[in-house]
Amino acid sequence: TTGDRKQAEEQYQKALAIAQKLVELDPTNAQWQMDLLKSHGKFGLFYRGEGQEAKALEEFMLCVPIFERILARFPDHYEWRVIANDVYSDIATSYKNLNDEVNAEAYRNKARKIAPNP
Repeated sequence: TTGDRKQAEEQYQKALAIAQKLVELDPTNAQWQMDLLKSHGKFGLFYRGEGQEAKALEEFMLCVPIFERILARFPDHYEWRVIANDVYSDIATSYKNLNDEVNAEAYRNKARKIAPNP
């Protein structure tokens, strides 16, 4: 229902605000950075589920500078490379859903390049 979706959005907003505050308190804490990234990712998936692909893309794009900073410090961290791969894949899907196949393919390629080796 509309009320449930609104309540879910409010809960995501609260989680995002907490994650942002923690990052402000200690910008060097990589785990808090990743928590912020995950909050943006959840918001992106929420908006996608609501049929708001452009807003979903905006949220996914906010993840990119976060994981770029973290992977610059921890380039071989397996879990964080998996998350970065997922973000690039979500961005590719958003572009595809917005009928922008050029950018969709560019982000699929980025996802393949950043995927961790098993």
